[in-house]
Parts: sequence; C-alpha cells; structure tokens
Amino acid sequence: IVGWKAQPHPGDTFSVVTSEKEATEQIQRRCKEAREKAAASASTESLKMRQAKLREMVVSLQEKKKELEEKYKDREKHSSLEKAYRHEIYVAQQASRKEKTGSAVEGAGTPELCAILKADVQGSIDALNVCISKYKDERAKFSVVHKDIGNVTPGDVQMARLCKANIYCLNTQCDRKMLKLADREGVSVYSEKVIYKLMDTMRDHIDSIVEGDKELVTAGVARVQATFHITGTEKRHVAGCLVTRGRIGKEYKIRVYRGKEEVHHGRLGSIRHLKDEVAFISADMECGLSVTDVKFEFEEGDRIESYYFKETKRPVDWKI
Repeated sequence: IVGWKAQPHPGDTFSVVTSEKEATEQIQRRCKEAREKAAASASTESLKMRQAKLREMVVSLQEKKKELEEKYKDREKHSSLEKAYRHEIYVAQQASRKEKTGSAVEGAGTPELCAILKADVQGSIDALNVCISKYKDERAKFSVVHKDIGNVTPGDVQMARLCKANIYCLNTQCDRKMLKLADREGVSVYSEKVIYKLMDTMRDHIDSIVEGDKELVTAGVARVQATFHITGTEKRHVAGCLVTRGRIGKEYKIRVYRGKEEVHHGRLGSIRHLKDEVAFISADMECGLSVTDVKFEFEEGDRIESYYFKETKRPVDWKI
C-alpha cells in the first residue's frame, strides 16, 4: 500500500472506499472523533484532580470540627459549632465551584466586607436582601456569608471569626454573654431596630474600606537664581531660590523642571533661610535648597515644584 503519511496502529479500522472524496470525509470525521475523545479524557482527569482537592479540604475541616468539639462540649454550643462547621463545608464547596468556572480569580486584590445577617422574622431578612441587591460599586465587594432568624449564637460568632465578617442584627438581640464572646474573638456586632439605620451602618463600613481617588496638588513653586557647591564631609549642590508661589517644605515631594523637561524628582534634604535650618519656606522669601540625591546638580533658571497627593473620597454606588 502506498501513500501513507504515517504507519497505522494495531486495532485501527481499515476501510475500502470508492473515491478520494469519500476517503477525505472519513479521515476528517475520524480526526474529529479522536480530538473529542482526547478532550473528554483531559476534562475527566481535571475534574478528578479538583474532586481530590475538595476531599482534602473536607478532611481538613473535619479535623477543625474535632478541635472545636473538644472546646465546646455542652449541647447548645456543640449545635452552634455544627452549624459553623457546615458553613465551612459550604464555603469550601463554593470555592471549588469557583475554581472550576475560573471566577475565583476575578476581583483579586479588591477589598471585601463580609457580613452575617440576623433578624427577627423572615420578612426582615427579605427586606435586607432587597437593599443589599442594590449595591453596585466595583471598588469593593459586599458578601453575605450567612443569614438567619433569631438571636446571635456562639456559632454565629465563631463563623464571623472564621470568615472575618461583621454581624448585623435587625430587631433581634445580642445578650451580654454573646457580646463578651464576640469581643474576645475580635468580632464586631451592630444592632438596629430600623432597617435604614442598619443599612447606613453597612454603607459607612464599605466607605471606610474603599480607596479614594488620588489627586496631585502643587503646594508651591520656586525659581533657582544661583547655584553653589559646598564641600565638607560630603560635597553638596545648593540652589539659591526665590519662592514665587505657595510654600516649599520638607514634608512634600519635589520635581525639578529644566525648561519643559523634568530632570529630577525626590525629596529635599535641607532648607535654609539666612543661617537657620527651617522646615518650610513661604512665598516671596529666599532660601537655600539641597536634595537628598547628592549627585544631582541644579542649574540657574530651574523651576522647583513641591507637591503632595490629596485623597478624595467618592461615595459608594449604593442607592438604598
């Protein structure tokens, strides 16, 4: 037989066809079936690896459960810890599902506020869900890790500690015993009788973790009128300047412009007025300046700008 590009394998089907067109169609069909079979095999192996990883997570959580059971032996606390344990299993399963869909990578590095909701009746829980569903800001995530009816329990506190969440209560109680436990575990509990007050508290907490917009503000401008070289323990280049606007200070960063080109940026090492070392110098005053970079040399006519970044808070997009 002539015309083969590769040797066949044992078990391959040998077909006799009547035309080259029919042979080409069979080749294409068999290649497609082989690719689909290889893809299905790879997908099965990947799923088995994820399932094995999930089983390892479940075993680890079971070990944590045993440790918690030893710490809390009475029936009420044991029941609460069972609840927290079941939630940890749920979180592990959700994490596994996210890994399969690729969504766990999304939002990496985004600040997140986790919440546990407690209310007196299911209607209150539903009202909270409606308000939370209106949160749209992408600068921070708001995650409800658990919601339930009734007073705050030890299981709620332990779950909040594990998930690093705050507990928000609407028309329900958190007695002194639970407050002491929450304080000991580093968990914050917030209670309100009016839903809008509780939502305002949540919005304030989201606001506190959202980074503001940074705006560069020019604090002052100075013009180099003369340059000097001072020798001593180390050689320094000093600029004799006149502050034309604002003020120049050590607390600010500086940029040096030569014409339109920026030739240096950094911090001031020294500011002298007459013979005194000062922290800042104001407009229409003369001074001697040197920078921390001893290699940089000023030139007459250079423009020095001092600047800082001002953070502007923008309210979160949450119309309740």
